[in-house]
Amino acid sequence: MTANQTTAPPVKPIPLPTPALLTRQETAQLINVSLVSLKRWNRSGRFGPAPIKLGKCTRFRRDEVLAWVAAGCPARREWRWNGGGK
Repeated sequence: MTANQTTAPPVKPIPLPTPALLTRQETAQLINVSLVSLKRWNRSGRFGPAPIKLGKCTRFRRDEVLAWVAAGCPARREWRWNGGGK
């Protein structure tokens, strides 16, 4: 390196905010199941968190999915989520 050259400081990645709503694919990845399994569980009521329909899009609340897992993954008929204590 010559006297005229300087090194740029390393670029730190900017952390992205955690999304409040997850796609079906993101939800399946979060709970480590296939997308097909998540769709089947959702249709049958095995998946506790209720889907949110936004036009043609289906989303799930991240906080609710995590609370559902922490509660032992109960079926939808047994699942009650209080919105994180709100």
